Amino acid sequence: MQNTNQGVNWDEYKQILFVDQSLEEIVKFNKAPDDPFIQAHQFVNVGKPAEAIGVLKQALADPTAEVRTKLWAWNALRELGEKPPLNVANEIQGVVMEVPVDGWVDTLAAYSDGRARYVNGKSGAIVWEIPEETRISSLVGNFIKAAKPLVEKAPLFPKHQPAKSDVVRISLLTFGGIRIIEVNQSDLTERHIMSPTYDAGTRLFLALLEEDQKSNGNAK
Repeated sequence: MQNTNQGVNWDEYKQILFVDQSLEEIVKFNKAPDDPFIQAHQFVNVGKPAEAIGVLKQALADPTAEVRTKLWAWNALRELGEKPPLNVANEIQGVVMEVPVDGWVDTLAAYSDGRARYVNGKSGAIVWEIPEETRISSLVGNFIKAAKPLVEKAPLFPKHQPAKSDVVRISLLTFGGIRIIEVNQSDLTERHIMSPTYDAGTRLFLALLEEDQKSNGNAK
């Protein structure tokens, strides 16, 4: 658990939660020379797309890679003309929920490897990096499972969309791209198709907040 609240550009940090950056954008925050995205970018720049594809597919095959790394890899592969297999293209690898709160927008992100992020609309973030912890990982799984019925209702977008102050938005992160569905906050009733996902996300958020408060209490 990390509570981050100093020296961070929150708008930039939030963009990364959607994991839909292009290869050109990814290399701006990946600096290690042996990083597969930097290597792929270099191959693209010298006119060797096949080599770039090979490097990115190696990243996909890495059993230790985070799901966000795999999402970025497929973003880059799609840029290069590759497509994920149909049987996995629309599987939800992550969910990002944006909720208006008192004039700002709170953002909750969860990924299928058990990791999670919460960004307060004003300042500060909770970063969850303990996927083996049973309670949180179970809530992450429930959040993603609750979002599955939304896949067919949520159209594909080339990129995530700017936040709105009166809209609850759910972005589904898949190897085939980002799918987005939203509703005016006043219309989000318990019978709305987005309601189960919203409720599951709220339970995850409350659990993350509880863990964060425990962590801060222990640090005193």
